[in-house]
Amino acid sequence: MKKITLLIFMSLLSFVGFSQTFPEGFEGASALPTGWLILDNGVGMGPSNTNLWLRSGPNSATSPPHTGQYAYSVERVNIGIGNTEEDWLITPPVTIPANGQLRFFAQQGRAGDQGSKLQVRISTGNVQNNMSSYTIMAADLTESQISSTAGTYVEQ
Repeated sequence: MKKITLLIFMSLLSFVGFSQTFPEGFEGASALPTGWLILDNGVGMGPSNTNLWLRSGPNSATSPPHTGQYAYSVERVNIGIGNTEEDWLITPPVTIPANGQLRFFAQQGRAGDQGSKLQVRISTGNVQNNMSSYTIMAADLTESQISSTAGTYVEQ
């Protein structure tokens, strides 16, 4: 199963750059913080053609957050041979200073490598929902590179 899991694998995330923490998480009353966006390429939709990015319940045992009570994760679906699924969780614009670092914590939910890949991308344009205006910032990470043990967060 080929699957590219998106921009910033937020299920799971905490940003740190030069000792500055990303200014928001998933703890608010709304499912998605203001300014965030979920997009996909239409392959591998969930039940009832819903997007595969899901917010966990508070302190979920099956999709536990790294910090706080909530996390976002991508549901696993069978997309068939030869298909590529893209599920994007996009932050509002963030300025990373020259020589800055983007760090986040990620985990995989299932043991072994299922064929998914994580890509961190940055926008080269001014339109948040234009998926073609993003460029890969870091190499594809396989599930085994993200975390060799399912359910264990690793800083990327």
